[in-house]
Amino acid sequence: MRRETIGITLVALTVSSVLTAFIAGEKPSDVVELVENSYPTEIREDQWNSFSIVVVARRPLEYLDLEFSCLHEVRLFGPETTAGKSEREALLSLSPVSYFVAMAQALGVEPVEFAAEVMVNKTKHDAYVIDFSDLLRASMDDPVFGDYFGHGAHTIYAGIFDDTGVILLYAGIKDFFHGRNITITEMSLSLNDDKRTFKRARDMSPSDRAAGAPTLLDAPAVGTLRFTELRNDDTVRLAFSLDSSAAGHSRYLQIVRLFANGQLEEDIANYLPRAQ
Repeated sequence: MRRETIGITLVALTVSSVLTAFIAGEKPSDVVELVENSYPTEIREDQWNSFSIVVVARRPLEYLDLEFSCLHEVRLFGPETTAGKSEREALLSLSPVSYFVAMAQALGVEPVEFAAEVMVNKTKHDAYVIDFSDLLRASMDDPVFGDYFGHGAHTIYAGIFDDTGVILLYAGIKDFFHGRNITITEMSLSLNDDKRTFKRARDMSPSDRAAGAPTLLDAPAVGTLRFTELRNDDTVRLAFSLDSSAAGHSRYLQIVRLFANGQLEEDIANYLPRAQ
C-alpha cells in the first residue's frame, strides 16, 4: 500500500509482554531492523493482551512486506514422534497435512515451507511450517472470508518438536489473529507519523459509525501488509489488543515473516499460551 494509506495508534503494553530487540540466532540485516516484537507471555483475562511489531528500514526500499499468521494447537489422536524422520517428513506424515500436500502436487502448486525456532516455557524448540494459503484461498469465495466469519478453514500448519522427538501440531490461517472481527478489539498501523486505527464493530460508538470509521474487516486482508517507497530510517509499526474471552484455544502460535523487496529478512515465531 502507498505511504499515505496506513496508520497506527499504539496500545498500552502490559508487564506480561516480552520485548525483543533481537531475534536470537538470526543473522543481522543491513536492510531492515526489527526493533520491537512484543507479545503476552500468557493470554490473560484480567489484563490487556497487547501485541506490537516495529521495523525500521535501514536503506531505501521499493517495498516492505509483513505477513502474519495465527495458529492454534490441534489435538492429535495419540502421540506422534519424529523417530527416523526429519522434521519436514514428520509434519508431512500427519493428516490433514498429507492430504493437502497430495492436493498441491496434483495441481502443480508448491506450498511455502520453512523452518523456524520458537521459545516454549523458556526453552528453544525447532518448528517446521507448511503454508497452503495460495492453494486453499483460491477455493474460497473471497480471500477476506476464509476464517473471519468463523468458517474455520485452515491454510497453514506447523509442527513444534520437543527434545524427546514428540511433535505438536498447530493449524491456522494467514491473519493477525483468528476471527479478527471478534477477537481483536483494536488494531493500528503506521508508517512514521501517518496513523490509522481499526476497531471491532461492536465496540464502535454511534459517532464512530456515523463517521464511517474503519472496522477490523477494513484492515489489510489475510494479515499481509505492504509499505512502498520507504526511505532510510522510515519506521513501520503494527499493534493490536486481544479480547481473551473470544480466544478460545489453550495455545497459539503467531508467525510473522518480514520481506524487503521480496527478499526474506526475518522469520518470527511467538508462542502464546492461555493462563491456567
